[in-house]
Amino acid sequence: LTRGAGDTVLRGLSLDVAAGECIGIIGRSGVGKSSIAALLSQQINADSGTIKLNDQAIDAIPEANLYQRLAYLTQQTDLFSSSIAGNLRIAKRDATSEQIWQALQAVALDEFVAGCEQGLDTWIGESGTELSAGQARRLALARMLLRDPDLVILDEPFAGLDDDTAAHIADHLTAWRRGRTTILLGHDREALPDADRWFTLRNGRLALD
Repeated sequence: LTRGAGDTVLRGLSLDVAAGECIGIIGRSGVGKSSIAALLSQQINADSGTIKLNDQAIDAIPEANLYQRLAYLTQQTDLFSSSIAGNLRIAKRDATSEQIWQALQAVALDEFVAGCEQGLDTWIGESGTELSAGQARRLALARMLLRDPDLVILDEPFAGLDDDTAAHIADHLTAWRRGRTTILLGHDREALPDADRWFTLRNGRLALD
């Protein structure tokens, strides 16, 4: 994969991931971890080779169908000028209040929301400006937990969170992603949930860690 000013980011990368398996990929900034996520989510195309999901070429899957089967938490926290409930129901339009509160509890945000005068109807501002960075990240994680995807991509999922909060969310993530194929991306293992296998990305290639 060549990006930017012609730099080769990934070289001959090949990896088989079993259904329901969790893979962790670690590496320094700029080494190509987010490029892997972008390839898997069809945001960019590889120069050569094929990416398959359940033996079907990913670029042959209609975009709407792919995004129903895929949950991708990027490094950037994207929220909308809406209420807390409005941001969560983007993931599941028919989510009940009980399901929303369960998702909020899973990310340790339920007490904060319960303490807001408007509760679930609390307006979070343009791009979530009324929330702290950590609260915004947790709201994005809660939104993902309302999804029911086959493939999950988590890029630095606990960025900006303290250790206790990250550990709390990791426990819920472990249960939620059971049976789902999961790709974890980060700088080191300590900042990520547990994985079945770990790889280091270096010089465009993956090595078993």
